[in-house]
Order: sequence, then structure tokens, then C-alpha cells
Amino acid sequence: MVASSAEHHTDEDGAMSHPATARDASSKSSYQVVDHSILLRLLKPYVWEPIAAHIPTWVSANTISIVGALSAVAALVSVMLTDSSQPGWYALASLFVAIYINLDNLDGAHARRTGRSAPMGEFIDHWMDTISSGIVIWAVTYAIQLPPWIIVALLCTNTLAFYATYLEQQTTGHMHMGMLGNLEGLVIVAVILAAVSVFGVEIFSEYQIFGLLTASWALAIWTMLQCAWTALTCSWRTRSDGLSWVALLLALGAAFAWMRWGEVPLVPVAITVVFCNSAFSGRRLVAHILKEPPRAGRSAALLVMAGAGLSLGLDLAANHQETLAWVVASLLMMQAAFDFVRTTRGRSQDLQPNEFLGWFFARSQR
Repeated sequence: MVASSAEHHTDEDGAMSHPATARDASSKSSYQVVDHSILLRLLKPYVWEPIAAHIPTWVSANTISIVGALSAVAALVSVMLTDSSQPGWYALASLFVAIYINLDNLDGAHARRTGRSAPMGEFIDHWMDTISSGIVIWAVTYAIQLPPWIIVALLCTNTLAFYATYLEQQTTGHMHMGMLGNLEGLVIVAVILAAVSVFGVEIFSEYQIFGLLTASWALAIWTMLQCAWTALTCSWRTRSDGLSWVALLLALGAAFAWMRWGEVPLVPVAITVVFCNSAFSGRRLVAHILKEPPRAGRSAALLVMAGAGLSLGLDLAANHQETLAWVVASLLMMQAAFDFVRTTRGRSQDLQPNEFLGWFFARSQR
């Protein structure tokens, strides 16, 4: 969901827009992106395009996308393994987020420069974002020591914003990005992690703004409002009847209730919400790429509701709730892996023989 990986031009009102998909300028399923991002106008022409011009042609744009997503995972791992008494290591997480930002915007530029734009590139880029965005939010909120139920609430609102954006793109053919959008949010995450590494987590967890709330809580509230605004405005422009949202809202509501009132650790519930984004937003993208009717995500919703319902309704012991939470998270990850493999096989003609995915699927089909 990064519009800056698309080909843009500037409108009369200063917004950047483009008439085609992020990684497939010739696709029949094109859409119009209107991007008011502040940072995009500076970084795209002066940073990413010059760097893309020096990337070797043998490097696949899909490989750039995958390495970028792995960088987001590395940022989360760095945060989870860092002791808050030694915050200097958070600088490593900040570096990984910076790598993710740059690679996530270089893949499309490189694909266009080498003439290898294809629907598969759009899928890998945007599908990875459904997972990476939640991972980055998880990393920064964990670093500034927000309560686990607030972390899950933020992941839920991020999923709602993603789903609304994808729904608008595929329903109306338009994608709108605000002045403070995805790119600005990621840069803020990198800055926060760098600040924690220098000044310690206390600057966010203890410093009071106007004596009312800590900086970490202020950031949480601001992020939730931003995501909620994105979801509401996209839904308004889509004129959605609301039925397409029911399963997603039930799934996210169940996950949040499980974290807030159950006895489960953060990690499996956070994984569940992250992969709910893949199950709903990502599956709309799968349907878009494979030209098939979108799936409603009911199986994911039923799975999360069953896990939360059994845990809370039967008041299961903490160890049983944890086991059940890991089962739900594992099944959602398996579902995401199945979606990725199925889509990649369906568009295997877009893969280059010298890239890892092309090599892997060529061998698996022998």
C-alpha cells in the first residue's frame, strides 16, 4: 500500500498522481493514485530515482520487495530482543525500518527502469505491505512500552485502514493518500526508534504532554485517529453498504477482546491481527491479481472468534488460552502462505528465471 512505488505526475493542486498500477503500467486493472504526501516529492526525485538508476539490472524488483519486508521483520526482532536498560540497540531497529522504507519505494522504480513491470510485482509489493505495516507498528509500540491491549488496538485500526484503502482502490479505481500518510508514518517510526536509542524509552513512557498524558499515549491516540479517519473517508468514497466489513470487524473485535480480557501473551494475538490483514486486505489483492471473485474472509473471522470465544466463554486457564492463541496464529500464517504460493504459481510467467522465486517455482513444477 505504498503509492510512492508508482509512477506519479503532479496535478494543478500539487498532488502527485498516476494512472496505472504500482508495478504494472500496462495492466488492464489500472487505478488512479492521488498522493498528497509531503515527503514523497522530496525523496522520490532526489533519493530513490537516482539510487534506482544504479541498481544492477540482474537484481529483481521482487527480490527488493522481499528483502524490504524481511527488514521490517528484522526491526521487530531487534526490538523484542533488546533490553530496555540498554536502549542503544534500538538504533538497529531504526536502521532496519529505514531500509524497509527505501526498498519499499525502490522496487517499483527499478521494475519500470528495467522494463519488468508485471502484475506479480504489484502483488508481492502490496501483499507484503499488509504484513509489514503491522510488524512495524508492533515494533515501535513495543519499544515505547505501550500496554499489550493498546498495541493490539493499534494493529486493529491499521488493518481497518488497509482494508478500506484496498476496498476503495478495487471498487472505485482510485487510491487517495493524505499529506501525512504511510510514508510519513514510517519515517516517524524510524525517528522514534532512533530517539529511544539515544535518550531512552523514558522520553516517551514518562514524559507528560501538558501534564495530561505521556508521549507514548499521545502517539497511540494520534495513530488510531489517523487510521480511523482513513478507514472512514475511504468507506465514504466507496459508498460501502457495510456488509463487506462485518467479518473483519468481528475478527478484530474478537482479537481485541481476547487480549484485553483474556489471559494470553501479546505475541500470538499480535500475529493473529497482523495476519488478519493478510486474510482480508491481502485476499482482495489475490482476487484482483488472479481475476477471481474476492473472498470474504469468513474462515479467518470464524477462527479468531472461536479461539477468543472458547477462551473467554469457558474461562480457560492461561496456559490453555496461550496454546489456543498459538494455534489460531499458526493457522492464519499457514493460510497466508497458501495464498502467496497459489498466487505466485498463478502468475509464475511474470517471474524471472534468475530471481529466487522464479528459480524456486521452476524447480517445484518439474
